Amino acid sequence: MKLESFENWMSKKSGGLKGHHFKESSNDGNEMLKNNLNDIIDYASKLNELVNESSELDEWMENKITVARTYLSDVTHAYMNDLKKGSCGGGSDLGYLDNF
Repeated sequence: MKLESFENWMSKKSGGLKGHHFKESSNDGNEMLKNNLNDIIDYASKLNELVNESSELDEWMENKITVARTYLSDVTHAYMNDLKKGSCGGGSDLGYLDNF
């Protein structure tokens, strides 16, 4: 993909991919969190589209992706455990978390 196309995509980006957005929250902290998560989804999806089997990213780029993946995995698993324990206000039927 040409850089111009990527810049065009970035300039049109107004809230991310359809179907991947979280509901708006009245809590400012949650709204910022959800906006950040939506940005992560958008960037990861776009990067996934741009990269193919013959793509070669610089080592520092691959390292950043690895670190980001680790951070997201750590937070996801910790939050899921908190939900299962009931310490985050989650519902009682959280069996769907077992398959993650």
